[in-house]
Amino acid sequence: MRVELKQWLRSHWGDMTANDHALFPQQTLYLQPGGAGIASMRGQYEQWLQILMMVSGLVLLIVCANIANLILVRGMERRQQISLSMALGAQAPRLVRQSLTESILLSLLGGAAGLVIAFAGTRLILHFAFPRVGDMAGVPISASPSMPVLLFAFGVSLIAGAAFGIAPAWMATRVDPSRDVITIPNARGSSFDPSATPIEGATADTLQSRATRQVSIQARVIEVELNDEFSSGIDWTLLMRRAGGSVSLAQEVLPSGGSRPFTAVLNIKDFPGLLTALGAQGRANVMATPHVNALNNEPAIMRVGTQDVFFRTTSQVDAAGRTLHTVEPLAVVEGVLLGVTPQISGDGMITLSITPSLTERTGQAVSRFGDAVPILRIREADTLVRVRENETVVIAGLMGTRAKRKTDLVILLTSTIVTPARAPLASARAGASLSE
Repeated sequence: MRVELKQWLRSHWGDMTANDHALFPQQTLYLQPGGAGIASMRGQYEQWLQILMMVSGLVLLIVCANIANLILVRGMERRQQISLSMALGAQAPRLVRQSLTESILLSLLGGAAGLVIAFAGTRLILHFAFPRVGDMAGVPISASPSMPVLLFAFGVSLIAGAAFGIAPAWMATRVDPSRDVITIPNARGSSFDPSATPIEGATADTLQSRATRQVSIQARVIEVELNDEFSSGIDWTLLMRRAGGSVSLAQEVLPSGGSRPFTAVLNIKDFPGLLTALGAQGRANVMATPHVNALNNEPAIMRVGTQDVFFRTTSQVDAAGRTLHTVEPLAVVEGVLLGVTPQISGDGMITLSITPSLTERTGQAVSRFGDAVPILRIREADTLVRVRENETVVIAGLMGTRAKRKTDLVILLTSTIVTPARAPLASARAGASLSE
């Protein structure tokens, strides 16, 4: 490039003065990196650009703080919705992630809009700094954002959205479902005390009672050692005839058919009469009568059985070549595991999700190290029943064998809605069940 400069100057030798001829040997070129911009312009505008960068950062902090306040206010307005979601089983981390996602998405949209404005503003500044002269382009610098600039903008947007969104997201989930779910908005969208008017207070009391209602569940687990003529299962049609007025059929959910599970809803007026009718088909043994209270939409677990312990030996070789044996005790429950989840509807009906499981040890397997592991037989069922208060759900057909005789497991569940007036009686029943 220096040679080309010399040739260009020689082509204009006649246009030069004597002084220019004397300075000709001193003419040369020096190349500098262009990434930092034009040196003269950098020296002229560097300080002002730094001030502009600091002001932009300050504006970014102010905007982020304002957006965080808006998100926090929006979270407070959604307090009732969040409380209702948590009352229905939504987990707080999931709600935090939802709010944080909204904050980050808003920040990324703002970053994208900022890139568009920055691109247009940069081209405007360059247009004023390098005006167009004739046919020559006036802007020798490209204003298109490069990949590092795009990555920087994305990173700043992501960090700003996460940093200023995590606190409002966390604070929005700090609610008490039993209290905040009854907040009632007025026509203008604001909240007020539920006792402000009689109608609003009654609505609040209704919502609170629905959120805190309980169901008292009386369970009876009966094992019937069947006679030979009933080896395929209990004949419920014959049982209803023999029980007479002691038992009446309210609804039949799954009909009886051999060894298949049988589910029905009964009105039991005389429990000893039902045992007598069962005794006509085999030897009835009442295994347990647990009584539990469960909150609305919350599961209740009842276990009836024994806990069997077996041992598992683990061997490993250490660095010295010695064999170390570790004996670990393990437990398995043999008996009945009953899971019940009640749901109370507005009309007073109770929907029961019932999952009974019967575990029975049938033998054991021995490993080559001498460890004995029990072999279990598991019988399970899953039933969803809708009943009225004080109706009894009967689940049968979980067939088994004991001492070479067929057995049928019968589970009776009677549900009662616990109102404030019935709460002391339900507590007394639960205490009596625990004392037994």
